[in-house]
Amino acid sequence: MADILLGNVKGPQGNTGATGSQGPRGDAATITVGTVSTTAYGNTAQVINSGTEQDAVLDFVIPQGKPGEQTTRMGALTLDTITAQSADFPIPAVGETGSTVFGKIIKFFNSTISALNSKLNISDVVNNLTSTSTTQPLSAAQGKALNDALANTNTALAALVKTTSFSDTTTSTGNVSLPLTPGNSAPIIAYDSDGNIYQIRRGSSSWVARVTNSSGAVLANTNVSVFIKYLAISN
Repeated sequence: MADILLGNVKGPQGNTGATGSQGPRGDAATITVGTVSTTAYGNTAQVINSGTEQDAVLDFVIPQGKPGEQTTRMGALTLDTITAQSADFPIPAVGETGSTVFGKIIKFFNSTISALNSKLNISDVVNNLTSTSTTQPLSAAQGKALNDALANTNTALAALVKTTSFSDTTTSTGNVSLPLTPGNSAPIIAYDSDGNIYQIRRGSSSWVARVTNSSGAVLANTNVSVFIKYLAISN
């Protein structure tokens, strides 16, 4: 009879077979710590098995921490030189050397001491008008007293200064008598609107002015209108 190929025909699942016998007990595995070392900051941490799969020896590689900022202990610092400074009140700047920085610090304190030595002390202020000191200042109160005295003087002078005017004809020598009595008045200035020059002198019974023009020529036999400022004097 000829064979007939039916292909991969799967039959129904059979019953579970019997449990086999337990195999022999294997050797116990071990884990020990090997070396512990460090690597540079920024590297990756590592755990390396330098043993076997059965007896592992773990070597640890740990990254170092971030480096701290470098500092110089002042107690161990020896300053071998100082760069002297000439400018008053210098300010240290970033990037300068230690000798320059300390030179600026010393100059700053010296400038401060000089400023303090030249400062004004309250005890130096003079509160009177009798001191002859050339180094002590006058108080504000005495400054006001002087200002008040000056104001009173100006007021008194303003009361004494008078103004008058007159018209007259000059003599052949260019003179004109002012209507002021020498004992009761003192002329300050005489003038007119034409810009003539009046040279005042004291006469026997009155003040006399000699009149010239801007070129210096005498104005003889000339009618003039004169304005006078004078001090009124009380006997």
